[in-house]
Amino acid sequence: MSEFIRTFVAVKVSDDVARALIGLQSNLKKQLGGVPIRWCSRNQLHITLVFLGNVSVDRVAELVGALERACEGISSMKFSAAGVGAFPSKDRPRVIWAGIEGDVATLCELQRRVASATHGFGDPTEDREFHPHLTLGRLSRRSAAEELAVARVLRSVSPATIGEWRAESVSLVKSELYPDGPIYTDLAEFHLIGGE
Repeated sequence: MSEFIRTFVAVKVSDDVARALIGLQSNLKKQLGGVPIRWCSRNQLHITLVFLGNVSVDRVAELVGALERACEGISSMKFSAAGVGAFPSKDRPRVIWAGIEGDVATLCELQRRVASATHGFGDPTEDREFHPHLTLGRLSRRSAAEELAVARVLRSVSPATIGEWRAESVSLVKSELYPDGPIYTDLAEFHLIGGE
């Protein structure tokens, strides 16, 4: 019987941008007081290209090869983390995020290629349109009063550019779930053109 690992493919942020995002989280925490939100830690700040879920350990080498081919010919990208929003909407916030600006067209092309290359490796994939973002936190409970409090704060906060960075690689990441939150381990890194 095959062993499985939980995986996703992501573009990571720079340390400077991560510090700025943690600062934004601190600001939001102060304003949101007792609203129960699970805030993302430093190592959870990334742009998810594809969440694969459970992948057979026996197929990881094959997956790495598919991702190498998917990333071929893609140039490194310059991004800004800018603005805040929420899924499914600012009026009904469940996931709080920072937006992405910059080389988004290249990022979307990369995401399409990665999604196509990894199809069939993991659990059935979500059929949602790709919306590049950096998840900051998730509401633990979803009472109307708490959603309203978060919506009010998100409408009042309008950070312009939170930080800029150049994305020079793509990572295949293993995610292990624990009560205190997930632990991520890089399985492979794929350098983009112009990346180090």
